[in-house]
Amino acid sequence: MTEMKSVGRLFQDERKLQHKTLEDIAKRTKIHVEFLSSIESDDFSALPQGPFVKGFIRTYALELGLDPEHVLAIYRRDFGVQPQQKLVPDGVLYPLKRSVWRWFSPKTLGALIVTCVAGVFLIFQLISLQRLPIVVVSSPSDNTSTKSPVFVKGRTDTDVVITINDAQISLNQDGEFQTSLELSTGDQTITVRAENRKGKSTIVRRSISVVQ
Repeated sequence: MTEMKSVGRLFQDERKLQHKTLEDIAKRTKIHVEFLSSIESDDFSALPQGPFVKGFIRTYALELGLDPEHVLAIYRRDFGVQPQQKLVPDGVLYPLKRSVWRWFSPKTLGALIVTCVAGVFLIFQLISLQRLPIVVVSSPSDNTSTKSPVFVKGRTDTDVVITINDAQISLNQDGEFQTSLELSTGDQTITVRAENRKGKSTIVRRSISVVQ
């Protein structure tokens, strides 16, 4: 009956057959002589635990020209170490992947892209419907004193109707506006109102004091 060699015996016999010492193996593999001796004695409790044991066995096997997977199989047989199992077997995972990706044909992907673009467009349209016009009045400043006529300058969106004290003012192509108002002496309020085509409006008021 053929003798079933252990990992240690297999390494030891092959090393001696190649006329190599433990020091020779240690020098080439960078594994301490003490660890190599423990492996050949099948005393794996003396080695660092975890993946180090399998790493030492694999390195030693390659150095001696042995099949590392065969040697590791002997190690698992003798010491009851189970090979690492996958969390999900391939037979379960791969059919799921195929069934999912089967729905993503070029036609389906095209329809999905069109739907996404349309959705983004609708969102922007809804935002624009709710957005109020922007109005910036650069002159006059609020709570200041000035003489008549009072020059009013500012800028707004290009697609709005702008009125100053209920009088419509024209805009240039950049949305800028300016006009002059003849106002009576005393405290006055200048009301600038911008209304877009969707009926949304923004009002900016300036309180000034007109002096002689």
